Amino acid sequence: MWNTKVLLVQVLLAVGISAATSLSSAESSGEDSSSMSRECPLEDQVNLSLNLGGIGISHLPDGFIQNEFVTRLNLDGNRINHVTSATFSHLPRLRHLSLADNMIPSLDLGAFAELKNLETLNLNDNCRSPSVRQDITFVRSDFMSRAIIRPVLFDRGILTCTLRFDSLLPRLTHLFVENNDLEHLSFVSGGLPNLTELHLCRNPMLDLNEEEVSNLKKFAPALNGLHFTQSCVHKFDASLLPNLSTLRLDGNDIQSVCRSYCEGRFLKLANSKLEKLSLRNNTITKMEVDSFSETPNLVTLDLSRNFISEIRNGTFDNLQSLRFLYLQHNNILTNGIRHAFGGLVNLEILHLESNELSTIAGDIFSNLASLKQLTLNYTGISSLDNQLLSELSKLEVLSLAGNDLSMIPEDALPTSGSLKTLNLNNNQFTNIENIRINKMPNLRILSLTENPLAVISARWFSKVPETMTLILQGNESELPV
Repeated sequence: MWNTKVLLVQVLLAVGISAATSLSSAESSGEDSSSMSRECPLEDQVNLSLNLGGIGISHLPDGFIQNEFVTRLNLDGNRINHVTSATFSHLPRLRHLSLADNMIPSLDLGAFAELKNLETLNLNDNCRSPSVRQDITFVRSDFMSRAIIRPVLFDRGILTCTLRFDSLLPRLTHLFVENNDLEHLSFVSGGLPNLTELHLCRNPMLDLNEEEVSNLKKFAPALNGLHFTQSCVHKFDASLLPNLSTLRLDGNDIQSVCRSYCEGRFLKLANSKLEKLSLRNNTITKMEVDSFSETPNLVTLDLSRNFISEIRNGTFDNLQSLRFLYLQHNNILTNGIRHAFGGLVNLEILHLESNELSTIAGDIFSNLASLKQLTLNYTGISSLDNQLLSELSKLEVLSLAGNDLSMIPEDALPTSGSLKTLNLNNNQFTNIENIRINKMPNLRILSLTENPLAVISARWFSKVPETMTLILQGNESELPV
């Protein structure tokens, strides 16, 4: 097994060496190299990718690869525990470097200072608990033929894991530092002027304070995507990063969303350019009326899997660009959202499943003129008011699965003929005649699985679209002759 891995490394490196050799040979023989150079520089024609992942490397000597054509290097899943600026000093065109799932205890960006063309850097899964694996240590003086295989226990003891910004990486756009034991971000020198995406997910001890967020803005002024899920975030002031367009804070311990009056564990939104905000699986119980008053560019808002029981009148009034709203798996009561959706004139997708909406007022969705998909699964609904959805002229998908419905009034559904999919699975329908769909000529799918249907009338089929598919798994119904 180990011989195969060593051979793999040798083959990969041999490919790089032979490619460089063949190019040199072509140039020395005059094989139309001058015309090739005039059309396109040589470095733009050759891009080598090396995959050295999962082969047990524990040590990388200085300048361990010398090749100007390597643009992508994968070292994932090894046992590397130390890198310096000299490690990658002979890879001038390297653009993508992945060191995920190694044992690097010091996450210093200074180690990559020589990589002026680096665009993507992956440092996921490094500061973690120790383990034992077989390891390969390469010896620089005889790199192609010698490899020492030995089991090594990396006992790092108690670490304080810090991400140090101590280098200028002018072309870096994506930085991944997920699933570590980061406690702090340290800003020393240099900067990441073109960094657009920073991934800090699954760092259970990291909670950025106000100073760290302010320094992040200075060191990465172009940052527009911050991914900070499943960590230790209690307070976050997004107004300190006004250029963010994407903010993901799923799986943290935020309890409220606010703009001006903020206390406890909160997310503060003010003067924001956010377009995508995800706060799913937090502990949010309340939102101030003005929470989103300064986020007019929001397109996607995910508040699912929280403890929200009420959305006060006016909370969403300034979200006229919002198209996707996720509110499923909360404690929302019927009266808690009676006037919540008034300003969402461009909303296309609304998820409300797994809330406590036993009855829904007839005008609750009346202003959602652009709505295309509505999901109300498992909300305890036992009846639909007449004209509840009749004004939703663009509605294409309606899901009401897992409720207590036994009848669909004719005027409760859209009268425009826009509906294409109707999901009524796992309800209480006993008579298919109680589903009035004769005003839905474009309906393509009607799903009625797991309903106590006894008899399906042949007469009912004469009133439904000829191209409609009826799904009936889990029923004991009969079609009379």
